[in-house]
Amino acid sequence: MLRRLASRSPDLLRLQQEGYDVSIVGSYLLLRTPYVNSTRLVKYGTLVSELTLEGEATARPGSHVVYFIGDVPCDADGSELTNILSERREINLGSGLIATCSFSQKPPEGYADYFDKMSTYANMIGAFARLLDPAFTTTSTPIPIRDDVDSPFRYFDSATSRAMIGAAVEKLKVAKVAIIGVGGTGSYVLDLLAKVPISEIHLLTGTGSSLTMLFESLELYHSPNSR
Repeated sequence: MLRRLASRSPDLLRLQQEGYDVSIVGSYLLLRTPYVNSTRLVKYGTLVSELTLEGEATARPGSHVVYFIGDVPCDADGSELTNILSERREINLGSGLIATCSFSQKPPEGYADYFDKMSTYANMIGAFARLLDPAFTTTSTPIPIRDDVDSPFRYFDSATSRAMIGAAVEKLKVAKVAIIGVGGTGSYVLDLLAKVPISEIHLLTGTGSSLTMLFESLELYHSPNSR
């Protein structure tokens, strides 16, 4: 599913073709980049961005903000990049991603696509690393886009990253849920649970057209073996 997303998104393909180390984890786009920490040590960290989609391709970024996993990036003198630093705190994004800070640098016209957004931040942060050690580069030979595929959904869940509810969604990643009775309240429960990454949802109710409709509704979100 996620590799198909990349194949239909020219900006993601360009990141890969120009040698940026990109991956997709959960509903986030990640880019590995060198940076300088407060002791002037050059290290590698990870930029994290939400993903906004139109169908099965990326759209114009819904946010100009990125998150960073690693020490707080600094300039060549070891001073934090306060000109672009937005938040300096631990931020749980879900999917095992814990950011230490966020950056906010919005051009007047915004970012045209995810290549524009991610390469801009990577170059701003990585430039100071290259000043101290030219061996640390932001790009190299093309690296295949990596992704996680552990999802029961038929579609790519970009809403989680845009709403910043990844940590909450993580708590709902359970193997199996059974709903006993899906007539009144149970149908509302099903509608809500069908939108979260539960591996299997078992419905225990009567037979008839109403149950058929519930199964059809469930299959809009989950693969057939999830029911």
